[in-house]
Amino acid sequence: MAGVTGKTSARAAAQPGQGQAQARDKVLRNVAALVTTPKGKQGRPSKAMTLEQATALLEHAQATRLYAYVVVSLLTGIRTEEARALRRTPLDASHVRRAFKAITKKAGLGENWTPRELRHSFVSLMSDNGVPLETIADLVGHASTAVTEEVYRHQLKPVITRGAEAMNTIFKQNETNSA
Repeated sequence: MAGVTGKTSARAAAQPGQGQAQARDKVLRNVAALVTTPKGKQGRPSKAMTLEQATALLEHAQATRLYAYVVVSLLTGIRTEEARALRRTPLDASHVRRAFKAITKKAGLGENWTPRELRHSFVSLMSDNGVPLETIADLVGHASTAVTEEVYRHQLKPVITRGAEAMNTIFKQNETNSA
C-alpha cells in the first residue's frame, strides 16, 4: 500500500478517517475491521557484496550473456525489473536468476545470491566509500532517505559507525587540549 511503511499497518493508517465517516453517517460500519490481516511469510534477508566479491563477480560475468545486466545493475543500483526491461525483448526473471547463480558460483561466491542483491551491493559500496545517505537515496530513486534507511539499514551501518568514531576522536582531542 502506497504511503504505508514499516510498523504502520494499513488498518492503523485508515482508522482516523473511518471513525469520522461513521460519525457523519457516510458509512454504516467499518468492514476493514472485520478482516484478519494475513501474516505473510518471512523473506530471506538481503545481503550485499564486498568490493572484492563485486570485482570477482564482474570478472566472471564478462564472458556471459548477462554481463551488461550485471554491470548496469551493480554500477547504477537499478531495480532488477528495470534492468531486465532494458533490452528490446525483456529478459525473463527466472532465466536471469538461474544465470546469475551460475556466475556467482563461478566467481567463488556460492549460489545463494539473487540479482536484487546487486542493488543492495550498490548501496553498500557507496556507503562504505563515504557517499552521503541523501546522495545514495537520490541515486536509487527514493523520494527521501527514510526508505533507504529502512530497507538498506544493514548496508548503512558503516557510515553510522564512522560518524561515531569521528565524534570519539573529536572529543578525545578536546579532552587532551583541555587537560
